[in-house]
Amino acid sequence: MLLYQIGYLAKKSGVSVRTLRYYEQIELLLPTEIRESKYRYYNEEDLLKLQHILFYKELGFKLKDIKLILDDDDFDPVKSFQTQKEILYSQKTKLERIIKTVENTIKNLKKGNSMNIDELYEGFNHQEAKEYREEALWNWEDEVLKSEKSLIKMDKKDFTKLKQDFNTLWIQLSKISNEIPKSMEVQKLMKEHYKMIKIFWGIKDYQKIDKDKYLGLGKLYIDDSRYTKIGEEENPEFAKFLYNAMKYYADENLI
Repeated sequence: MLLYQIGYLAKKSGVSVRTLRYYEQIELLLPTEIRESKYRYYNEEDLLKLQHILFYKELGFKLKDIKLILDDDDFDPVKSFQTQKEILYSQKTKLERIIKTVENTIKNLKKGNSMNIDELYEGFNHQEAKEYREEALWNWEDEVLKSEKSLIKMDKKDFTKLKQDFNTLWIQLSKISNEIPKSMEVQKLMKEHYKMIKIFWGIKDYQKIDKDKYLGLGKLYIDDSRYTKIGEEENPEFAKFLYNAMKYYADENLI
């Protein structure tokens, strides 16, 4: 039986190794074999399954729905491709009409400052941005869509300033991460952190963030090192500091 290493599969499919590992984590695509070296290996059946996943994603299916389709005991690969083909043909005429509408609309639109989804994830490379958003949608679909809807309405300059202010706050927090989380200096910055997170999440001024969700963000800082990098370096101690500072702020203000 011919097996393919995860790196080879990533290169040939255009899907990053990180995404393949994420698909394994959510049990969407499991490797056929994991050897002592911890290298993942996939067989031809796995490659075909990945092709199904990519096709369904192109058709707009969510990962949760794709998993349900592929896990169905009655799933038939040939019928699946036939269905996908029929969907593509049915969409062809519709897409051509939409393209014509968009072209006509472009001619009449003035250039504005409105945001778009891509701009919300500036700072990551294109592949990373897609992965961040996909993982977030899997875990917190309603919250992510609400946040994006709110941020897209922001003036581009305001959004740029928000990101700059958040980066400045991040640096300030990292510089005092050796302080006691409940100290006045730390909690003053955590108040600003809380305010900015409200804006990012599309929560109105008079509303409070749910305590569990705010602490869930703190837990994410600990569990996923990407979110608490200082420069390009991972900083697990900074993540723990942030969680403890957020917990104290939440205990005091989000009762």
